[in-house]
Parts: sequence; structure tokens; C-alpha cells
Amino acid sequence: MSSSNSWTNTSFEIDKISHTWTIENFDVLFDFNAYHGLTSSKFPRGESGLQFSLRCAVLHSGLMDVEITSFANDLKHKCKLETWIQGRRENATSIFFTLPKSTSTSLIGLDSFRKERDTILINGNLTIMCVITVLKNISEQQGNSGKVPFPQLSKDLGALLETKDFTDVTIITADGHKIPAHKNILSARSKVFAAMFKHPMKENTENCVAISDFSYDVVMKLLRFIYTGEVNNLQEMSTDLMAAADKYELNRLKAICAEFMGDNLSIETAPIVLKASDLYNMKDLKSEAIKFIKSNIPEVTETSNWMDLVTTDKLLILESFIDQKLVEIKRNNESSKEDEEVQAVKVE
Repeated sequence: MSSSNSWTNTSFEIDKISHTWTIENFDVLFDFNAYHGLTSSKFPRGESGLQFSLRCAVLHSGLMDVEITSFANDLKHKCKLETWIQGRRENATSIFFTLPKSTSTSLIGLDSFRKERDTILINGNLTIMCVITVLKNISEQQGNSGKVPFPQLSKDLGALLETKDFTDVTIITADGHKIPAHKNILSARSKVFAAMFKHPMKENTENCVAISDFSYDVVMKLLRFIYTGEVNNLQEMSTDLMAAADKYELNRLKAICAEFMGDNLSIETAPIVLKASDLYNMKDLKSEAIKFIKSNIPEVTETSNWMDLVTTDKLLILESFIDQKLVEIKRNNESSKEDEEVQAVKVE
């Protein structure tokens, strides 16, 4: 009797394409019944490969639909389209399709839109959000057990962080927690840590690194990314994690945080995202935040986060909006020029 064992590893690449489509003066277009057939520009912009466009359509069933068209007839990727009206992510609808086929998904019923148009439209504009998930480049590897086992480097390194085996340095967080770690792994992943441990600095000689500007939760997410290359659950700390990634020169983590922040822009978070994107030189994210704020200026400027930004970063507001005359500066006659303050931000 003979026996044999074999293994198969199936892998695939997943792309997520996010797009925001703002239709200005939609309130007027709706009243004139002139919005059917409106089409967005192609996106992602500047890409030579797969691109899409969105089209606004009205069905006889009384639904407002969003149709999607692809511009890559030679591709056969499987996709998922998810759409929603800005600020209504909980009402998102989705549909699966295969390229190059076009498809559509319902956005909102016309009756519901008529009843809620004052809360749906912002300054008369309709903003449609979409995320396209593309499944591509499926590949398989096969082999006999014992010869080429399934790769699990990320899992093994993550376990090393959890078990604390063979650690040779202790990280102390801002809230006093002590986390054992490994100099060689930290150095391999971060140039900042590498420089720290390469030279006779205090951190190297005392085998202790004080990270006094980030909490335990942020540092643990930072370390898990360093050890595994993975990160999740960014809802509560994407801004702090971006700051940590910038400090330790982890550019991929920084980009992941930026993507999450851009995909989840809201009235409350937009000022925070604008400040972080400027501070950490994320130009694309900064452009997204500025565009969002312009489309929602009355609502954004009523938030406490905007008030904080006005207090701490007047120059950033001026640089971002002065060309569009969205900023009005009022001078205090009783103060010197150095005490001039941004009193209000409004659309002229």
C-alpha cells in the first residue's frame, strides 16, 4: 500500500476602487427632469488600465439607478459594485458582475427622494459614493506535502510578537504599558528603528524604547503591522496610526491609513483629515478632504472639529480655500496684525 499527500495554494489579487461623484445643482435638474443619462468622467484618473464611469438612470419602477460602464473589453474580472448617497452608507446597495459587462444598482426610490431631498442634497448638490471591488489574477500552486509547505511567515512572526519569545528590547508606551519586542525585526522593517539600534544610543544600550506620544493600542497596531504587514479595525485610530507610521517611516501603513480616511470622509471627520493630510504630506488625501469640505461647507463649519482647526491652523485654511474665496478674514481693530483671526468661512 502506498499513500501520498499534496497541497494546493490558491491566491488572488483584490483591488478596491473608490470614487465620489458630485452632481451640482441636482435640485434644479430634478425639478426639470433633466438628470436622466448624466454620466461621470472616467476613473481612476490617469490610469492606463481598467477604468469605469457612472451614469444616472431612472427606471419605470420609480427607482433612481446608478449604471456602471467599464473600459477594458479584454478583461474578464469578477467585480462588486457598491453605491450609496453621501452620509447614508447604511443604505448602500450592491451587485456582483463580470467584466466587460455593464450593470446597475438602485440608489434610492423617487418617492423617498422627493420626501427627503432637503436632507439628501447639500447646497442643492447630490453626491454619490461608490466602491468597486475587483477580483483578479487568480493563481494556484501545487506540491507534495513536506516539500513546499504553505507559506506562513506573516503568521509565524505575528505569533513571535504574541509569545514574546527571544525578545531583546522593551517598548514603553505613553500610558505606561511595556511591550517586549525584537530589535532585528524592528530594524528590518523601519529605518528609524534601524538607526536607533545601529548606533550606541540610549535605546540600544539600555534595550528600552520610550514611545511617549502614542498609546498602547496605537503602538500594538503599529507593531502588528511591522511583524505581519497587516492592519485592521482602523475606525478609532487611523489618524494616530498615520502619525506613528510617519514617525517610523512605514510608508505602506501610512498609505493604508490615508485610503481608509479618504473612503470614510464625513462632516465630522473632514477637518481632522485635512489637518492630518497636510501634516503628513499626503497630497491626494488632502485634495479629497478639500473637495469634500467645499461641497459641504455650511455643515462642516458648524462642527467643533472645524472650530478647532480655525483656532490652531488658520494658515492651512487660507492656503486650502483662499483661491476659491471660501475664506473671509475679519481684522480685529483692537489687536495688532499678528493677532488677526479667521472669523468665518463661507461661500461668497
